[in-house]
Amino acid sequence: MTLQEIFKSVRFEDMVKYLIDIESQVFENLYCFKEAFDVLRMMEAKEGKNIPIEIERVIDDFDEEPPFLSVSFKVREEWDCMLSRIVEVNENTDATIQEIAATILWEMTFYGFSPEEESEGFTLVEQHKYMNPYEEQYFKIKQKLHDTNCRNRTDIGKRKPRRNGPKRHRENRLKLRAHLLEKKMRRWDLFFRLKVQNNLDDGIAKRLHDEIMNGNTFNHCFMESRTQLGDDIDYMVALIQDYFPVKQGNKSIVLTSAPEILSNGDELNYAIREAFGAFRKIPSPKYIFSTNNDRKNIRIDLLVFE
Repeated sequence: MTLQEIFKSVRFEDMVKYLIDIESQVFENLYCFKEAFDVLRMMEAKEGKNIPIEIERVIDDFDEEPPFLSVSFKVREEWDCMLSRIVEVNENTDATIQEIAATILWEMTFYGFSPEEESEGFTLVEQHKYMNPYEEQYFKIKQKLHDTNCRNRTDIGKRKPRRNGPKRHRENRLKLRAHLLEKKMRRWDLFFRLKVQNNLDDGIAKRLHDEIMNGNTFNHCFMESRTQLGDDIDYMVALIQDYFPVKQGNKSIVLTSAPEILSNGDELNYAIREAFGAFRKIPSPKYIFSTNNDRKNIRIDLLVFE
């Protein structure tokens, strides 16, 4: 069977227990694996390398864990090319098609849950990176720290010279300042990406900026509808209710962006609020809804603050 045939012959709910067996932390990210699975099922297979995907149950000589299912791609390709490859199961390997599908899905998503995820936002942020107000300060301080230890090329790789108290204190202050600026850089890049992709007006953008830049530590995650046009709202509601874990914290911000054709008035607004609220999935949420016709589906970005 080809990989595409395997994915189209199983249901995600029948793969869940195998995904969790691979790694218990998968439970917190089941909604991501569900998205990836749906992306692969809708994707059209393209001709790739004529190299089979090999499946075999193996024993780790350095661990006392039971035998596990091993996947060998030999060569990684784009997802659509991988779908056309034949899956060969070792004749001595006893595994259900659901376990095989789950193990391959886990391996394929090692670097991201969609073909675009690794590069998502990267081009956007790089394109406007000069606008990050913390970047120049950060690199100036990193240069000062470098100059403290390496005044010329012959200093590279040598043990740091002894310093008196004031010099050590100065170096520690610079390291602390660099650490704080690095955090602010990352937060500002996230804010800018969310502002652009959600097409936020200045008033909402300012409030979001204050929350991100001045708030407590937070976790950011996102989800997208991966279904046929017209079923997006039902897809997102089911994804949240069935696979999104309960998040702990003090407050949260939910940004939902959709093309105007999918927003359907207040229906999307109500559905997302109900999906998160009915099962108390997130703490004290604030909701921001926007339309962006550059998008082709619904996307939710979630910030949960400690």
